[in-house]
Amino acid sequence: DTPYFHGDFFKPLFFGNFIYPSSAIVRRRLFSLAGSFDESFRVAEETEFFHRLAAHADGAFLFSPLIRYEVGGDESLTASKNTVPLVRNALESLERARHLRPDTTAEWDEAYRAGRAMLLYRLAYAQLSNYDIATARKSARTALSERFTSRTAALYLASLLPPGMLRALHAIKRRSSKSAR
Repeated sequence: DTPYFHGDFFKPLFFGNFIYPSSAIVRRRLFSLAGSFDESFRVAEETEFFHRLAAHADGAFLFSPLIRYEVGGDESLTASKNTVPLVRNALESLERARHLRPDTTAEWDEAYRAGRAMLLYRLAYAQLSNYDIATARKSARTALSERFTSRTAALYLASLLPPGMLRALHAIKRRSSKSAR
């Protein structure tokens, strides 16, 4: 009775990883074909790994909780201080995946571009949140050149604000987030 998906995971992985390694069951033959996790990736290594697996075989996904995990604090891999390296590795993973299948389609290319634009937006947002303004502006400009969205345009405009005004906007955002809870 559990709903599931069976098929090609390659294209959906361009929008981010949705497979937890601790709940994945992988045939040994596929490990031999795809190889193990790339140790040069400290974060986002599972996305790169699952893209390599998906390049070789279809998979199945159960829409049911299989594991429980605790969301970590400041030292976890998903902490905000790790967002920039996580997104950079996800972008590298995306580039590697792009070359795993030579038989591209327009739909596949569109998924790649949309996933890349989403990651570039996340990178610019994280950089701006860390007050790395010049780098955030460059990342937002790259994202806009690849795919225009009003959200990315707003982020680019925010990167043009003086640092004091940007800090004030961050404070307002934090207060409104706390009051919404």
